[in-house]
Amino acid sequence: MQVNYPFTFPLGTHCSEKTFLCTQAENGGLSHFVHAGTYYALDFRCPLKTPVLAVADATVFNIVSSGSKNSIHVDAFFHYNAITLKILHKQGEMFVEYVHLHTICVEIGQSVRAGDIIGLSGAAGFCPEPHLHIQLHQESRPDAPSIPMRFVLSNNSNTDDDTENNNNHERIFPQVGQRWPGVLLPLE
Repeated sequence: MQVNYPFTFPLGTHCSEKTFLCTQAENGGLSHFVHAGTYYALDFRCPLKTPVLAVADATVFNIVSSGSKNSIHVDAFFHYNAITLKILHKQGEMFVEYVHLHTICVEIGQSVRAGDIIGLSGAAGFCPEPHLHIQLHQESRPDAPSIPMRFVLSNNSNTDDDTENNNNHERIFPQVGQRWPGVLLPLE
């Protein structure tokens, strides 16, 4: 299913020149091809403790906090930190999961707005480097298949690739190798 709903990009920055490399996307060649739940998952390389943002107005549905150890050994596969947001809109209910977090800044049941900081990126779990793993589902069950998502490009930068697929400042599903501009955050 293609969701016709553009989301806010999930990473924030205080530098208008900062971009985030998409290292895995649809049918990711490293690990996302293994399960339908991660088939459309996205990975964005980012420095440790990069602000992670709510992609839409939502409610915090679930939090997993099972450690800070990172490794590419199979033992680390189910030891990660994650937030799941429940999004309600005219296309129905959706669930977006953010994985490998260093810090979780929200609580279950909390309402968040698109662009709110919900956590800080990390490398917890089955993770070779700090990055944000994000995936979208139509159902909350653990084995629900992932579905494609697209993001609204922020107005502070552009992707490093051509803009042929750019339609009204929206880009359908990110591709491996694309650099995405972070959402410009105010200086505190």
